[in-house]
Amino acid sequence: MALSESDAIHFLRRVGFTAPRGKINAYKGLSRTAAVNKALDFSASKPLNVPNLTYTNQWGGFEDMIDWWYRRMVKSPTPLEEKLTLFWHNHFACSQEKVHDIQAMWAQQKIFRNKGLGNFETLLWNVSKSSAMLLYIDNESNRKGEVQENFGRELMELHTVGVGEYTEADVVAMSRAWTGHNVVGWNAAKGFTDSTYRFYPEHHDTGQKTLFGKRQNWDARDTITELVNGSKQRATARHVARKMWKWFAHDHPSNALVNELATTFINSNMNCKALLRAILLHNDFWAPVSRNALIRNPVELTVAFLKVTGVPLSDPHLWWRTLPMGMTLFEPPNVAGWGENEYWISTATSSGRANFFEGYMWSPPKVHGLFTGIENGSVAAGVQRIFDTFEIWSPTNATRARFESWFRTAKNNHSWFIKHDAIQVGPLCPDFQVI
Repeated sequence: MALSESDAIHFLRRVGFTAPRGKINAYKGLSRTAAVNKALDFSASKPLNVPNLTYTNQWGGFEDMIDWWYRRMVKSPTPLEEKLTLFWHNHFACSQEKVHDIQAMWAQQKIFRNKGLGNFETLLWNVSKSSAMLLYIDNESNRKGEVQENFGRELMELHTVGVGEYTEADVVAMSRAWTGHNVVGWNAAKGFTDSTYRFYPEHHDTGQKTLFGKRQNWDARDTITELVNGSKQRATARHVARKMWKWFAHDHPSNALVNELATTFINSNMNCKALLRAILLHNDFWAPVSRNALIRNPVELTVAFLKVTGVPLSDPHLWWRTLPMGMTLFEPPNVAGWGENEYWISTATSSGRANFFEGYMWSPPKVHGLFTGIENGSVAAGVQRIFDTFEIWSPTNATRARFESWFRTAKNNHSWFIKHDAIQVGPLCPDFQVI
């Protein structure tokens, strides 16, 4: 089935951040399979240019890495790579605020990119033993006789099988299996904590453990295999499939749909690319229920705004500019990551979005220059110019009527201000924030 214009717009917004006219034309007429293959082709991905990460200046490195990722998301010729990396960053949530090692956060970012389309067991193992994860969920202090259960619990609840698929006894056994998988620790000579992963055999519990009804001498690596390719495979496949569907399609997948995707995932040997492909090719992804069914989270909203307005990427400080919106890269609110859709509908987050756009109403000149002379044309032409700029290709009748009323009033009372107001009014309308 060939993609219509509305199909192309829907697809581009989901596999990327915007749907510019040129890309709409490039995808329109393609088959679904051809469109998905095109989006999943990351061969044009640019090399990772390491941001300025200075160990003695953690927060400087933190801010620089945030700016680096925003620049990459805006400029990337393979936006699905960035969207998928953002998904894994949320699925395997870790925060620099607690990890306090920007090098460890950078190392985890590279894992998401290098392993995120491959085998899930490989991805899970590499993320689980990464310094960022060990520090964030407290496994750096997990030792025989001093078992720390946070890591074992979250590994199951959040990263693999989900709630209801394990017992408290499984939490204890899982945690015991992960004893000794720690970090180097305090370096007295250098005066800082070395967060490099290290396995300490003397701290590992080598005793028999009963996990998921199986009694044996479980080690960390064994548990990962069991979770992904053992007795808990279907539960893990369902959990990951459900979360990925909600990220790319809509918020309410049926159990039948989740089971179907899980089966595809399992039959592909738990290959993440195969799962994502199945989601993007599924009839329900293209159905009306998936259209305009997601609310752009603050990162997606920011990237879309930067792309359509052409804000100079030499203008940094996106950390503090985006802070009021409630979603700071590399700093999720807790181990569960950020919420989705309705999570972002609140007085506080709405105010944060308005303040973010307001910050560009006067500077840089290139942005409000987009609408130079807009007040001199007709109401209909001015409103259409705003819609076209913000890629609002099919505004609702209510949105158009509201914009025309605002434009007409502004033109009669303070027309000189319209070119500034448009920078905030355009992206605040529901038609820009819902995709």
